Formats: sequence, C-alpha cells, structure tokens
Amino acid sequence: MKKILIVSEEYDLHVKKVISFIDKYSWSIDVIGIEKLEKEGYIEIFNNTENSFYINKRKIKNYDICWWRKPQYLDRSEKYLKNVNLSNIAEVEKKNFLLGSILNISIKKWVNNILDIQNASYKINQLKVLNSIQNNSLSIPKTIITNRNEIISQYFKNKFIMKSIRSQNFGLEEGLIKSTLTHVEDISKINLNFSPVICQEFIDKVSDIRVTIVGKKYLVQRYILYLKKQK
Repeated sequence: MKKILIVSEEYDLHVKKVISFIDKYSWSIDVIGIEKLEKEGYIEIFNNTENSFYINKRKIKNYDICWWRKPQYLDRSEKYLKNVNLSNIAEVEKKNFLLGSILNISIKKWVNNILDIQNASYKINQLKVLNSIQNNSLSIPKTIITNRNEIISQYFKNKFIMKSIRSQNFGLEEGLIKSTLTHVEDISKINLNFSPVICQEFIDKVSDIRVTIVGKKYLVQRYILYLKKQK
C-alpha cells in the first residue's frame, strides 16, 4: 500500500474533501499538523545510529507523496504563554521543527515542495521572474521598492498599493500584514526610513483568476469582483 503525507490540520475542510476522493484500499494517509504535535507529543532523535521522527511513539518515515497544505502556526502558544514575544518564539520554533522534520523524511514526490514555495514567496523574485517572461498579454504594474518618501511621490501621482516585501505574520493577535491602498498625500505621515516597502500603481480590477497546477493538469477558478461599473 502506498503512503500519502498531508501537512495540515485534521479539521481542514480542504483536506477532508481531498481525502474523500482517495482510494483508501490503495493508499494510507497521514495528516500531520501543529495540533497533532501538541496533542500527541513528538520527538526527533539524532545520533550515530539513528535519525528518526516519532509522533506518539509512532515512527514517521517513507512517503510516496507529500502535500504541504496549511499547518496552523497561530493561536496555539497564546493559550499558555501570555507574553507575546515568547509566544512568537514558540510558534517559530514549532514551525521550523515541523518543516525540518518533514524535510528529513524520505519522500518520493512532492505535490508542492515547501522549499519551492518559500522561494516563490519572495516578491522581489516574483517580479524578476515576471519581468523575464512578460509579453503582450502579460504586463507588470509600475513598481518600486524604496524607503524614501520623496521617491514615492516622484513615481506616483494619486493612489497606489503599498505591500510588504514578503508575506508574513506580525504577532498572534494582529494577524497578517496586508496590502494597503494609499494616496500620495498620505505619504508624509509615514516614516519609511527604517523599512523598505513595495509600491505599485493601483489598477482597478473586474475579477481575480486563480490557477492551480498539479503535474500537467490545471484548474482555473475565476472570482468576479465588479469593482468598477461596466459600460
């Protein structure tokens, strides 16, 4: 019987839906996430004779396929650590333990290799790749990365989008750093000297398109968001 590893939480509705399509007679499925680690306990052993990862005394090893879905890192440590800084440290430690342990397991094929995902999350690299393949049907909004307010005023005359350079969380309660629609007139109220930001021209949109690719198969989903009146 072949083995599938899904790195996510067992309550994840997307995981439950995918599992419902898998032939249980041909595949065995393990779902591992932060909640499983906390509830069942874990240990990883390194010495001259062993390199092993155990959850609840069961050895985790050798998978045919791994799908890195969406293990949850937030809202766990704050239950027992009231200090936000300590909570953040605990979450980072758990995240890196899970990542490092999964990478040490023998996996024949990844649905989405986590190292590739991490590399793709750097927006500067995304812009470089897009710039290398752009053509008449694909163009990049005017973009600058800077920590100087006056530079922004030179490049943008009205509204523009301000983004973090890398998608990230900032604390357990605050949540995610999100893209912000900003006006040039508001720049004088912000001190950017200590941290660069990505600034892009604002382009009103009609819809979003999400493309999911697995191997040579792809799924296109269109989300219509009529943000401007259609003539």
